[in-house]
Amino acid sequence: MATRRLGVLTGGGDTTALNATLKGIALGAEAAGYDVIGIEAGWAGMLASGSAVHLPAAAIDPDRGGTVIRSSRTNLRAVAGGMEQASARITQLGLDALVAIGGDDTLTVGVSLGEYHRDVPVNFVTKTIDNDVGTNPAAGGEYARAEMRNYFCPGFPTAATWLADAARALRTTAYSHGRILVFEAMGRTAGWLALATAYGHPDFIVLPEWPLDVDALVEAVAQRYSVRGNVVVVVAEGAIGPDGRPLAESGDMDAFGHRRLGGCSQWLADQLKSRVAHDGGVSASNIAAVLPSYLQRCGRPTPFDRDWAIELGRTAAAAVAAGEINRIACPALDGDALGVTTHDVGDVLLRDAAATIIPRTVDARLYDAESFGITAAGRDYLQPLLGSIGDEYRDAELTPFAG
Repeated sequence: MATRRLGVLTGGGDTTALNATLKGIALGAEAAGYDVIGIEAGWAGMLASGSAVHLPAAAIDPDRGGTVIRSSRTNLRAVAGGMEQASARITQLGLDALVAIGGDDTLTVGVSLGEYHRDVPVNFVTKTIDNDVGTNPAAGGEYARAEMRNYFCPGFPTAATWLADAARALRTTAYSHGRILVFEAMGRTAGWLALATAYGHPDFIVLPEWPLDVDALVEAVAQRYSVRGNVVVVVAEGAIGPDGRPLAESGDMDAFGHRRLGGCSQWLADQLKSRVAHDGGVSASNIAAVLPSYLQRCGRPTPFDRDWAIELGRTAAAAVAAGEINRIACPALDGDALGVTTHDVGDVLLRDAAATIIPRTVDARLYDAESFGITAAGRDYLQPLLGSIGDEYRDAELTPFAG
């Protein structure tokens, strides 16, 4: 009997947990009698010009960030004959099943390919540091975390930890020089990463789910500076103004129609320079934007992120071995403990009346837009992923000396 072949690919932006997910898939697939074939560079590897490699579990280091089989933002549906080419590649490579690891764009293409080439089942594992693939609990009442589908996306816990640590570290410079620092976190339409910086105790957090009241924030920053003498503000890259448009975006657009974001921290810093800086207080030169860019998504995964990514990969491989189709391996909360389950892709990628995917955004129960801060429910959500929130950085209390 010929050995079955499982194709696996990683699409979209890289994260620290992709190789760990691949490790879990390979371990589970090999135990079920599959050879694992790595499709290189995401969906680009499924085009006629694409490439593939043997991907045994022994070749994958789960502590290495990024993806050993590389990635891309290729959209097969936007390529002339893309689905036909991908279908032919499935036959050429002799694939019996496919697992796609990615965010909503990657998963949507996978669903379309499964519908086009029905002989080969496609299953999924999510991946995005934005944490926007999944669902919130039903609206109204308490935030029932156990009702969430896909409690978190692999890669998010590491990025959230890094950003929280960076926000905490910025306080020492802000204090030492009496500065106002505006720190920019990734997050196009979902502010989960910015929300997680609450673990680093910034003074204010601005999320993209709520139009920014610039006057209110400027007033709050000025008041806080007058008391503390330094301020740290975190702003998500997708923060929007009263008109609902991003505060900063470029004209560049990817294959899925997303414009490149970035620069809202500088926009906000400029606002503060013109409206808060004054003689005798903070100078304009002491107000600065901090843009960490790709540092948020690179490097090694945390042990927590790595271990759960491996487990989710195993779960996806088990779904393949069981003959399941269109299932997403998802973390789930049972009581106070995390576990794994699978959901139909249609129950995780919700769509509106126009069939547009609805990203999982930060629920209003997790964030207080008036105080620009996290709520108790927000801390409860993050606790299984990041642990208990640590003590805030305390400014030194020194006694004046006049001689």
